[in-house]
Amino acid sequence: MNFSQYQTNEFRKLLENVYDFSSIQVAGVDFYRSNKKIRNDDLFNTPFGYFSTSVLTEAQWAEIKTYSETHSVNIRFVSASELPFISNRKTICHCPIVALPKSFDELRQGFSSNLRSNINKLQNKVSAENVFVKKGETLAELKSFYDVILAHEYVKKHRMIFQPFGLFERLVFDLRVADFYLAFQSTELLGGIILTKDGSVLHYNWGASRKHKNVPIGILLIIETMKVAIEQGYTHYDLGGTPLSDDELFSFKMRFGSKNYPIYEYFTLRESTTPDMNKDMLFARKVYSLLPPKLAGLMMPHVVPWLMR
Repeated sequence: MNFSQYQTNEFRKLLENVYDFSSIQVAGVDFYRSNKKIRNDDLFNTPFGYFSTSVLTEAQWAEIKTYSETHSVNIRFVSASELPFISNRKTICHCPIVALPKSFDELRQGFSSNLRSNINKLQNKVSAENVFVKKGETLAELKSFYDVILAHEYVKKHRMIFQPFGLFERLVFDLRVADFYLAFQSTELLGGIILTKDGSVLHYNWGASRKHKNVPIGILLIIETMKVAIEQGYTHYDLGGTPLSDDELFSFKMRFGSKNYPIYEYFTLRESTTPDMNKDMLFARKVYSLLPPKLAGLMMPHVVPWLMR
């Protein structure tokens, strides 16, 4: 199990374009650097939210440290792999990942008893409310999900920035390394989920849903795409990075029988100052939540490159 898709040349070039990065190689390792003038102080191997299982040798780290000191630049290396010879490190988030068996029934046995009970109730609610999930096929469907659901939920509910639409469009329709699934009640769009295909791993990268009576649309999307993952032969379903402070979300993800992979940040001079969007900047986020969601969506291609690191 690894995060190899995020390290391919095609994926890296896409991220460079979307986030306005440049690439530089140190000790045989590819790093990014922001092109924004006030943000070009660090080198980093993955932007926040894109993880890897890449490892360094002790000799590589020594070379990286020398480069850092010589050029007075902080270098950060993020990985799910533990590197005991590096003392400058911190755990930056949790990453619960589910090992997928050959059948959903077998997978379900690993769920918590509470989750199994909820799924039984969910199936009845889905039938009664005529709710269903289907794979998205068109650019118009993806844009509708982005404008109607994702932008609204990220602004009004989560009070968080979200990715530019161009990232999703290129992942799904240009690189074809991502799929998206949509939940409907009859013809009304209720939610969606975007997953990156990465060898034997399916990554749940982005998702959003609105409330519909008492049907937990988010759980429905996860369950249905787990079934798809098993049918398509994936061995792992990655539930995504989770802030260390968000105990409720972490507990929810672990109910699927997940194994948690701590994500480590190794650094040469100083650790990152990435805000915890579960608890930090509360006033600014409250103001942000007053924006019209479609306007926020138009702003993201300009805002995100200044913040992504």
